[in-house]
Amino acid sequence: MVTSDNFGNQVFDFVYKQYGKQMVENIKLDRNKNTVNKLIESSSRKNDTIEHTGNKIIAMLRLNP
Repeated sequence: MVTSDNFGNQVFDFVYKQYGKQMVENIKLDRNKNTVNKLIESSSRKNDTIEHTGNKIIAMLRLNP
């Protein structure tokens, strides 16, 4: 089973590769911290894919690449 921390790092790596450094910085802002943590934990428990989780975070934060 993948831990939330490892899963989260993989999600951030996916976002970085797909959308760039600026998008990762937007996701990691303090105001987004709670939402991102909840989405990563939920996706980890549901065994969602890394790609799906990364795209879901961007959509939930309304960050259009």
